Amino acid sequence: MNINFIKPLTLLALTAVFMSAACSNIKTKSITPEGRLDVLGPSTQFDNDEQSSDWVMVGKSAANNIKTNPIAGIPGIGLTSADDALLAVRRVEAMVLATPYLSWAWNMTDHGDGLHPVRIIIGFKKLGEETNDNFFSLARIGLRASDLPQHSRALSIVWGDSALGRGSLRMAPPTEDGEVHAPLYMVRGGRENTNKWWMETVDLSDIYQKAWPSESQRDVAISFIGIAASPERPGHRGRISGIVLSR
Repeated sequence: MNINFIKPLTLLALTAVFMSAACSNIKTKSITPEGRLDVLGPSTQFDNDEQSSDWVMVGKSAANNIKTNPIAGIPGIGLTSADDALLAVRRVEAMVLATPYLSWAWNMTDHGDGLHPVRIIIGFKKLGEETNDNFFSLARIGLRASDLPQHSRALSIVWGDSALGRGSLRMAPPTEDGEVHAPLYMVRGGRENTNKWWMETVDLSDIYQKAWPSESQRDVAISFIGIAASPERPGHRGRISGIVLSR
């Protein structure tokens, strides 16, 4: 449903607070004792130096196409799809079962048929498991797994061309060379819903169970959360604000 976003987004406390990992030069955002992690706020500044920041930014045109961009009085991060894949993800430390709820607001332009190029991406890893040989490819958005923080599973949350696809999960079979693409979970869509702010909340634990039903989530951690734009459809814009992980 469409809602008045001034109050809800204020309640989300959209200003992200950077926290560093105590024993590493690579920072990681951790949950608070209250069980909340503010991933993306309107005043977040992206840092291309992934060795000194908890953000990883990918894409030769990312600096020009990922930036703070308010619309309708609501601050947010705007992405415009380009000829190259764009991505900004934040390294996080959170267990799926402890903080399963991911909330955010988005305002998407009318992209026509198919999936909107702008989406949210999440990476998962199993604690104590080597992930170098088990990457899930995000090739659908033109990225290599090696571009991202370590993960053994990945998920794309997307906006479709029809509202009827809401809640659907698409699993792609492995390619001929054995590459496994990350599944797509469609949260919203439809031209009638574009150019408006929409508030969303999904249960990552529930989606994970549907995507990989034979796996236990007891030791599954969320390793990154971020925003991306695929390169197939340049010139389309999406705005995202207030990404929050909570229990």
